[in-house]
Amino acid sequence: MPMKISFLVSLFEAALLWDFAGAAIFMYARPGYMDFDRLLSAFRHTTVLTLCCILSFYWNGLYDFRIARSFRDFGPRLFRSFGLAFILLAVYYAFLAAVEVPSGRAFGISLLAIVSVLLPSRSLWYALMRHALRS
Repeated sequence: MPMKISFLVSLFEAALLWDFAGAAIFMYARPGYMDFDRLLSAFRHTTVLTLCCILSFYWNGLYDFRIARSFRDFGPRLFRSFGLAFILLAVYYAFLAAVEVPSGRAFGISLLAIVSVLLPSRSLWYALMRHALRS
């Protein structure tokens, strides 16, 4: 049962991260008119950013609720996870030179969107789990 819950949490968070990071990158990456190339670029950058975040969250044990038992345990691991996500993104953009890095403003806003979505959703999960254990 815990494996199913952690898998559902990872899917839910991946969907949230992808949605909010994609909106931030699409809106702030390149000013001007909307075209299909801009949409594909935002999709690519959003997917890479989301995958790097999800992988780093998994490697740091954020989806194992035996390791990150509470929001207090989650916080320090989250910052370590962002460090690993930055390393994964740097490796991706270093080896795929044909892919342009999104503008700093879009990238910063997408990371801010990730944090502003991830913290409330994870605190909600911990509150629900705490309530389920008391019942």
